[in-house]
Amino acid sequence: MRVLLDKPNVIIFDESTLSLDHNTETKLLDALDEYIKNKTVITIAHRQTTIDKSESMVSKGGEMKRKHYIIGDVHGEFDMLISLVSKLPKDAKLIFVGDLINRGAKSREVIEFVRNNAFAVVQGNHECYILENANFFLESIEIYRRDRRKNFWSRLNGTEVLRSYGLVTDEIDDAVYILDKPLIIEQLKEDLAWMESLPCYLELGEFEGYDLPIVVTHGSAGDFWHLKDENFQAFKEVCQSNREVPSQDTEIFNIYGHVVYSEVKIGKNYVCVDTGSGKTFDRARLSAYCVETKEVFES
Repeated sequence: MRVLLDKPNVIIFDESTLSLDHNTETKLLDALDEYIKNKTVITIAHRQTTIDKSESMVSKGGEMKRKHYIIGDVHGEFDMLISLVSKLPKDAKLIFVGDLINRGAKSREVIEFVRNNAFAVVQGNHECYILENANFFLESIEIYRRDRRKNFWSRLNGTEVLRSYGLVTDEIDDAVYILDKPLIIEQLKEDLAWMESLPCYLELGEFEGYDLPIVVTHGSAGDFWHLKDENFQAFKEVCQSNREVPSQDTEIFNIYGHVVYSEVKIGKNYVCVDTGSGKTFDRARLSAYCVETKEVFES
C-alpha cells in the first residue's frame, strides 16, 4: 500500500486482499473508500467481495454485464426497500417505477437513498401530486406555517412526507403546523426539483428473451406508445395514470407499477411490479423483477 503515499490518479490493486481474512478485508476496503474517490482504480481479484463496489467488471471471457432489476412502487416504505435490495446482487442496476413517496413513514429516507446512489427512476403520479401542490404547500410552510389536511395531496397521506422530513407537529384542529427548520425546508425544495426532473419513461432497448424493446413507465403505456411522438403531454398523462392491462398487440414490452396485485403480474408483453408497498393489507410488500433472468424478488 506504499503507492498510496504518492497520491496517484490511477491505482492498480493486484490480488491486494488475497491473504486477508474477511473482516480485515472489509475494514481495509472501507478505509480505502474515501481515499480512492475521484480516482481511476483497476482491481484484479478472485474474491467477489473485493470487486463488489466496482462500477464495471470484466471476466476472462469479457465484460460481466450487470443485471437490471425493476422495483415497484415504494410509497415511503424505506425498511421494505432495504430488505428487498439486500436480496439483490450488489452490482444490480436498480430502476424504480415511481411513487417513491406518500403513505409510508420514510419518504425522505427513500428519496435520499435513491438520489445518493443515482438510481434510475420514472415519475409516478404521487410525485406529480406533490409537484402539483408544491406552490400551495411551500406557501403553507413559509407564510401560514401550517398544512391543512383538507387539501387533496394531504388526503393522500402527503403529510407523511412532511413528517418524514421532521417538519410537522401532530395534527391540531384539522391542520398540522410547520416547524422552523430552514435547512430541511431547503432540502425538501431540492428534492422537489429533483422529482420534477424525472422522466415519464425509460427505454431499456432490446434484450435476449424478449420479442419487443423494453420500456419502463409508472402506469401502463403499451397501447399508447405512439403518443410519445404525436402528443407528448397526453402520453405523459397515460404514463402516470393508466391502469388498463396492455392489449396483446403493442410495440413495446412494458414494465410498470401503479396497479396493485397480490403478486407480480407477468403477461406476454408486460410486467406489473406493484405488490402493495405502503398499503395496509396483510400481504402488502415490495417486489422487483429481473429483466435478464425474469426472476421475481420480494421484501
